[in-house]
Amino acid sequence: MTTPFGTTVAQNSFQTDSTGFIQGMMAVDPAARNNLVAGRIKPDDNNVYYGGLPIIENVAELKPSGTPVIQLATAIADIIGFTVFNQTNNLFLFGANTVPVTHNGGTINFLRFGSNARIALPCDSALRKYLNTPVSQAYVSWDFTKNQLIAGSESSNIPVRLLDMNFQSNVVAVDSATQNVTWNTQGTCALVLL
Repeated sequence: MTTPFGTTVAQNSFQTDSTGFIQGMMAVDPAARNNLVAGRIKPDDNNVYYGGLPIIENVAELKPSGTPVIQLATAIADIIGFTVFNQTNNLFLFGANTVPVTHNGGTINFLRFGSNARIALPCDSALRKYLNTPVSQAYVSWDFTKNQLIAGSESSNIPVRLLDMNFQSNVVAVDSATQNVTWNTQGTCALVLL
């Protein structure tokens, strides 16, 4: 049966399909969804935020909202979780950006380590070495320059479990000259368990 109503999507709007994973998206899981937390970005933070970034959580200010204040992590030991696109309804597109983003003073949802949520994170294709390796032996770390998972060791490991990889995924690309945030549809993503 066909529908009499056509479906259209504005050019460069939110992704409607993907061959692989989409960076910063949580896999559908009714229980893990309850672990989504809305974090408020520090007012003096000049970084652009989107799904799939490592964050730290600051001790909450005494305000009625009780919303945790977050900022980008800069050290492995400080990472408490990752930002996600899921149910973050206040992201926006501007300029030549094709990825929904927010910035200082805005909010974005995140998931903490231990939430048992599965999310897609960008990764170095060198992580292929872990294919067909027991999950408990796949050590991964984070590259803060390229904002992606990389091979780690027991001493530089972040507490995630590498579950799956896809080499034709949608990953975020930030142009170093223009700072435009766009999708690379041929990137590598890993599905990890937090």
